[in-house]
Amino acid sequence: MGLSRSFRFKESQRVDFRWEVFNVPNSFRPLPSSASAPLINDVTNRLFGQLRASDSPRIMQFALRYQF
Repeated sequence: MGLSRSFRFKESQRVDFRWEVFNVPNSFRPLPSSASAPLINDVTNRLFGQLRASDSPRIMQFALRYQF
């Protein structure tokens, strides 16, 4: 999700402000198993059933751009 706003100065100058947010509700999203975090299928293993990785948390970024 993103929001932006432009402010005009004189005829040929402008400042743009942008705000972007990723994973807005900050919900937990487990990643599928991969080579770096393989799925443990052995029920006697102490790691059985544990989620070993998750997707990124909420991230926000801001941008300010001056055009002339």
